[in-house]
This record gives sequence, C-alpha cells and structure tokens, in this order.
Amino acid sequence: MSSNLLRRVYGRALDLLGYTLYETGGLLARVVPLRVGYSIAVVLARLNFVVNRRSRRAVMSNLRHVLGDGADPREINRLARRTFTNFSLFIVDFLRFPRVSKESIASSVDMSMFNVVEKEVKNGKGVIFLGAHIGNWELGGAILSMSGFPLRVVAMPHTNELIDRFFVRRRTTKGIGVTTRAQATNELLGSLRRGGCIAILGDRNVIGPGMEAAFFGSPALMPYGHVVLSLRTGAPIVPGCVVRESWSRFKFIIEEPIRPASGEGAFEETMRRCVRVLEKYVKRFPDQWFTFEPIWERTDR
Repeated sequence: MSSNLLRRVYGRALDLLGYTLYETGGLLARVVPLRVGYSIAVVLARLNFVVNRRSRRAVMSNLRHVLGDGADPREINRLARRTFTNFSLFIVDFLRFPRVSKESIASSVDMSMFNVVEKEVKNGKGVIFLGAHIGNWELGGAILSMSGFPLRVVAMPHTNELIDRFFVRRRTTKGIGVTTRAQATNELLGSLRRGGCIAILGDRNVIGPGMEAAFFGSPALMPYGHVVLSLRTGAPIVPGCVVRESWSRFKFIIEEPIRPASGEGAFEETMRRCVRVLEKYVKRFPDQWFTFEPIWERTDR
C-alpha cells in the first residue's frame, strides 16, 4: 500500500472519529440533565485551560490588548479561565440545539429589546444583523429564524466535511439558511432585496480576504461584507448579541440600527461605527468573547 493511500485512509479514519465524537456528544447532551452537562463542561474547560497552551496564550494576549497594558495579570488570568469555561457551556448549548424551541426561548431568554428587530424588519429593506463571537450567537440565529424572520448566515466551513454537515444540519433544522463563501455575495444580496435578514460576525476575519481596521487602537484584520451590503442595498445594520447571564438565563441585547452613511467616506464611516459597537460588546463581556487565535499580529509569550 502506497504512503499516499495510507495517509488518505488515516485521514478518513480521523474524520470519522471526529464526526462520531460530535454525534455522541450531541446525543449525550440531549439526554443528560442540563446541569450535569454543564458540570462536565466546566471540568473539561479547566483541563483545557491547563493543557492547551497555544489557545490560552492567544486568549490572554487578546484580553491584555483589550484591557490595556496596565491591566492586572491576575485579572487577565481570571477572565481567561472564565472564557474557557463559558465557551465549554456554549458547546453544550450547541450540542443541545435540537431541543431549542419557542417555549425554551421564552423561558430562558430576556427578549425585552426584541422590538427593535421587529420594527426594522417591517421596513422591508432587509436587515443585516451584526454580531460577534460573544455569548451564544448560534442561539441568536435560532431566535431570529424561529421568530419568523428569514435568516441567512455565512458559515466558516469545517475542514472535516462530515463535521461541517453536522453543524449545517443543526442550523438548518431551526430554519437558518447557510451560505458558502463562494455563493455569499449573490445569495446575501438576494435575501436583503427580498426583505430578508442576514447575520454576520464582525469581530474577526475567518472567511475571505478581510481588511485592516483600527480595533482597540491597533490594526486588525476584520470582515467588511456587512458594510458593503448595507451601502449597496440601504439595509440597516443592527448590532446585537445573546449573552449568558447565568447557567440557564440569557439576554438578547440589541442596539439601535446603524444606517449606511452617504457621500465621500461613506464606507469608512460606516465601518468605523460598526467597529466601535463591537468594541463596546467586548469591553462589557470580555469573558464571553471567544477568540482562541490572536486577533492582533503578535501573541504575547
């Protein structure tokens, strides 16, 4: 057997193993009590914080940049540990995604600010929801879609095709349309022109070329598709995020819309306003900002 064939067989076996673990985790998360699942997640998060040196350094470096050079190292360490814990809870929530229903949303999510969304959707121009890797963005997408707003998102494809399908299935069962990078522009434009809704995470660039923008005072590679789409269609950009208030309670925070600027410098001004609101979210919820890669060019050692 050739070495190339061996590598392909080995790679396929790893893909199957990874997929099996996700499916098993999804099954267990649905059948065990939520508090048990969360308790297991907390233990695994503490272990991950200790052994995953690369991700730990990236999280702490990002937090140090956000909090400033004068930040207490003990506070950075505490927030980093909480970040790992909160992310593990987020994973449990996503594995339990099939159990999300209108009833569970009503009992666990503070929706008091949702009238902003309803008002903008009625205008008929379409709505661009601008989120970040904060809190539980997957739950936010489910809430929008299950509230009757046709939603389409651009998802980063997983290198394991089987796992990628696992993620896509969970989103589509809640009515969320998933767009690939190759089809993104046309599909998103079409959705907005039909009065639909799209959602983009704007705090770090994971798909496409991105652009440098001042983020917490330093250049960072950021996505900008939401700004382009807003300028082309006139659709408002509605910033928001779903944040965890306790183990079983969330709050859907929604900002007043960012209208596309006009005239010379419209792109730069609209982008600047979007970045500012993302900075506000990160400052307010630093331990729910899940960035396990360095946002800025250097990672402190």
